[in-house]
Amino acid sequence: MLVKTFLRFITILRSLVWRVGADRDEKNYFINPPWEPGVPDTFDNNNFYDLGSTLDLNWETNFTTISLVLRQQDNASYTYLIERQPASKTLVWDVDLDGKYNITSTVLKMPNGEPLTSELLMCGASLSLVTVFSFEVWEIINGSGQIGRRFSSHHFNISIAAAATPSPSSDSSGNWPAMAAKDEPTTVPPAPSGLSVDAYVAVGIGVGLVAVCLAIAVAIPPSFFWKQRKEAIAAAEEEMRQKLESAPPKEGQEPTNPPIPNPPQPAAQ
Repeated sequence: MLVKTFLRFITILRSLVWRVGADRDEKNYFINPPWEPGVPDTFDNNNFYDLGSTLDLNWETNFTTISLVLRQQDNASYTYLIERQPASKTLVWDVDLDGKYNITSTVLKMPNGEPLTSELLMCGASLSLVTVFSFEVWEIINGSGQIGRRFSSHHFNISIAAAATPSPSSDSSGNWPAMAAKDEPTTVPPAPSGLSVDAYVAVGIGVGLVAVCLAIAVAIPPSFFWKQRKEAIAAAEEEMRQKLESAPPKEGQEPTNPPIPNPPQPAAQ
């Protein structure tokens, strides 16, 4: 505890010494983000801006022609926001890096893999994991773009906005809405390799037809089938009897119904 207090005291002392030797140019300085000298590579007082937010930049200058650039800490590259234009003192900037700087790499993620957001930073996440930026205004002194004097803003951090989580709300009667049922995924078992999809369709149709026939058979009473069978047997017996009666007798066989002989005639007188 004593060591931490001592280190904090040394940091504050260094900051005070740095401020004494870093006087602001009263005619050229940033208003927002604010100008603040601070100690080099110490970002305790940084502002945080989320990607997609809007930042109103303001500065004071007596330059005639300027360029406004965005710089990344420990990175020699820069991005123009204003390039060789008559001096202005304001700019509305939509916080967007246009893909020029990567702030979604692993250095900007927590140990559990979650993106490092401004809310996590405010809660004490390590500032060494944050991509640090600053603005600079350059004085353009001739048509070839030669740079004269320059001044910069205090460092700030660009982070990823935390996703908003909607909370359930009650209705006018004070009842909380019921939780929606969670849809469980339905697992369809794979078809055996021996049968194709068409074969499964044919089998399904056949099973359906058999089921329909069984339902019809169950619905018809047994007496209906017995009556139909009895009538069919009687019709077959009648047809057989008629065939036997009309068939000629075989040789040496008496006809089934022999002809009736004529009665004898009386003798002539």
